[in-house]
Amino acid sequence: MTALGGEQERDDRHTWRLGHEVITISGERFHNHTRHHGGVGAIDLIMHAQPGAGFNEAVVYLRDHLGADVAVVAAARHAQTIAEREPASPERRIIVERAPRSTEREPAYER
Repeated sequence: MTALGGEQERDDRHTWRLGHEVITISGERFHNHTRHHGGVGAIDLIMHAQPGAGFNEAVVYLRDHLGADVAVVAAARHAQTIAEREPASPERRIIVERAPRSTEREPAYER
């Protein structure tokens, strides 16, 4: 939060002020009490705190302010959150259902 310009509340280490907004951070989750909106992870927080910033801009912001290692880990965690949260698309379900079982053999290629 410091990199975004946030100031930590003196009496509550989980609460920050970012401009006129009040944001609480607990673990990887954050909640903006002013906007009544929350999210998970550094990428989400940057996209929330910097209107108009997307995933790429958030990764670059982290790289520039906290280093490439932090940016890569945050990007991986963001991707993991999406992968665990989103259900499989109908197209993916069809592909999985049509995939041959390990006991079935694909026809051999003939010349």
